[in-house]
Amino acid sequence: MYVEQNKKLLLLINIDCFVKSLKSNQHLNQ
Repeated sequence: MYVEQNKKLLLLINIDCFVKSLKSNQHLNQ
């Protein structure tokens, strides 16, 4: 169960980083 929570947390962190990179890319392109 602890491992599953860690996986979810890592997934959320990865998504957050991905979204930030997408936003920064859009900002650079504009």
